[in-house]
Amino acid sequence: GPRLAGGWVTRMTAQGHALRPPDGPAHEGQRLGVAFLHPPSETRIQTSMDGVCVAMGGRPFLLSSSSDAGTRLTIEALRHLWQSEGPALLSRLGGTFWLAILDPNRGETLLAVDRHAAENLFYVANGDELAFATRLSMLAEHPLVARRVTPQAVFDYLYFHCVPGPETIYAGARRLLPGHYLHQRDGTARVGAWWQPSFPAA
Repeated sequence: GPRLAGGWVTRMTAQGHALRPPDGPAHEGQRLGVAFLHPPSETRIQTSMDGVCVAMGGRPFLLSSSSDAGTRLTIEALRHLWQSEGPALLSRLGGTFWLAILDPNRGETLLAVDRHAAENLFYVANGDELAFATRLSMLAEHPLVARRVTPQAVFDYLYFHCVPGPETIYAGARRLLPGHYLHQRDGTARVGAWWQPSFPAA
């Protein structure tokens, strides 16, 4: 199957749409692809001439400096923000969204979800390999996912009636928590919070 580095799910489905960004200098000889189950009206994907691929879903907007209201975020604006600000762009976003940016020139991948994780992203990282999807059932089709149900996940489901994040029912497969991101650079993936709630003093 296709090698993954910097991480796109390569599972192609009839319900989704797919593309293959051109190989960049950091990914010479590696095949990269992406497929999503969201309808095309909810998913925007753009690949620039320099090979940077940007995808997002939901209803994101750019925060205004004067209020919480903002302007609708376009895929072109997101790509320009990435080029100028890198992962720091997340602090400027509001609304509900998931996003994924693959930049073969920098050798970086960024995944992120909104402050409340109204939109989901599931992922599995193994060394310099990374696969992600908007649905766990889709991610489970990828060979990086062992599809082995863990005893702890079974216990959590029976006790809590859910599997608390970031874990999922499958070993090695995880879900991004609200306000969290995954940033992969030079084969190393880091997960952290780009936003945390703050409460004014009483």
